Amino acid sequence: MIGESGNLGFVEDAARRLDDTLSTLRSRAVTVEEGLRQRATAVEGQLQQRATAVEAKLQQRATGAPGSFEAKYPDPADVEAYMRSVVAYIRDNPLPAALLAIGAGVIATSIWSKRNGGSRLRGRR
Repeated sequence: MIGESGNLGFVEDAARRLDDTLSTLRSRAVTVEEGLRQRATAVEGQLQQRATAVEAKLQQRATGAPGSFEAKYPDPADVEAYMRSVVAYIRDNPLPAALLAIGAGVIATSIWSKRNGGSRLRGRR
């Protein structure tokens, strides 16, 4: 019986230490969560302030520009009609359309290459 009570004491001590560790971890988790919420609230406030400032600057710039500042969504019928005209142009003028597409691809590739620090002649040095 003496050996069993010794083992029980060890188990009880281990259980108590485990309980203390869990309590500490829970309190740290609550502290971290509160800190994250405070930081998120602060960041949200800063983003709202920046968005308001950007909107004010855009409105100032838009006062000199013709038209209104409000964003307008295109009419789906207008978009569809424009797409039909593009497809008709491609069908009627395949060679100029292909040349335009190649030119657009070259321009897009050169812009992408400049932004990413690439070289035009990577494989031929």
